[in-house]
Amino acid sequence: VAFDILQASAFIESLRKIFIAASEEAPIKTAVTTDLGSILKGKTYKRTALLWSADQENGPDAAWAGRKLPTDPGSEQWRFANLSGITADKLSATEQANLDFKNVNHYTTVGGVGIVQKGKMVGGQWIDVTRFIDWFTARVQEGIYALLVSVEKVPYTDGGVASLEAIVRAKIEEGIRVGGISREDGYTVVSQKVADVDPQVRNDRIFPDIEFEFRLAGAIGEVTVKGFVSV
Repeated sequence: VAFDILQASAFIESLRKIFIAASEEAPIKTAVTTDLGSILKGKTYKRTALLWSADQENGPDAAWAGRKLPTDPGSEQWRFANLSGITADKLSATEQANLDFKNVNHYTTVGGVGIVQKGKMVGGQWIDVTRFIDWFTARVQEGIYALLVSVEKVPYTDGGVASLEAIVRAKIEEGIRVGGISREDGYTVVSQKVADVDPQVRNDRIFPDIEFEFRLAGAIGEVTVKGFVSV
């Protein structure tokens, strides 16, 4: 199973997809460094998430994906997921710490509720961030392509560029609507004037770099509360 996961992880890394895998191999939850979790972490894969679960026969990886993939990218975080039909594991604090160190997710009962911790890829990235950026990239590409093929031409003028900028702005607004982008911080979409583009580049009919900037909305996963009580 470990070999299959390693092979699939290497393949998925080159695609705009994510791979949710599960394993019950005991060394993963120990401090050893030759196990599957350590190997995957060492490869810093950004598109593979590993879930340690002793309930392999009921498909914890599928349950986790089935719980989160129907949501809009950007509206979710993969932490705190309750997995239908999956038995939560009883892990010691040391075992959980070992799994966390290796960026291996786990499913345990906290406060009487079964939840997944931590919601990360093996490389340490949050799963929801990778998923949202993939979604945003695809929507911008689709929007620009749809414009290019729906009109006779988009002129190489400042007006034509503005129509392309409008698509990027619209997709950012959509990202804000679903919860992936922070509205509070604002965003920018800028491009250079057509007159400033190299003539050879204009002749090749390539417009270089519509640039945007925004901040991801992110998600709160842990809370620290401080106070002072007096008598």
